[in-house]
Amino acid sequence: MRPKGSPTELKNRRLKAAGLLREGRSLTEVADRVGASVSSVHRWNAAMAQGGGERALAVELRPGRTPRLSENQRADLKSAFMNGALASGYTDGRWNRERVQEIIKLRYRVTFHISYVGRLLRSLGISEDDLRNRGFRAGW
Repeated sequence: MRPKGSPTELKNRRLKAAGLLREGRSLTEVADRVGASVSSVHRWNAAMAQGGGERALAVELRPGRTPRLSENQRADLKSAFMNGALASGYTDGRWNRERVQEIIKLRYRVTFHISYVGRLLRSLGISEDDLRNRGFRAGW
């Protein structure tokens, strides 16, 4: 499992390990000092020895799947939610997952599973109180 930290932090950890290896420290000692596994330190050492030098210690970015909603769309959705269901054309001011799902589908042509909608709203920084105040039932 990849450790937490920015790519810069991870690279700095690898560079520190490289320096310790150059000092003649053992793989086990280096692993303990930088908080890595012995196998990782061995892999870094082998990569440098194969002619890659410290460039071989660069961290590859693995950003994951491309989000289905852009940052602008996410901001627009949050704004629509905070403005209320009436402003989005509903006859009452209560939101529910089905309505939010419908707004997403109509505005952005993206369909999310109904069970994901509450998590999506929370990922936008919408609190449990915001959810309750806008008609969501607890537990969503």
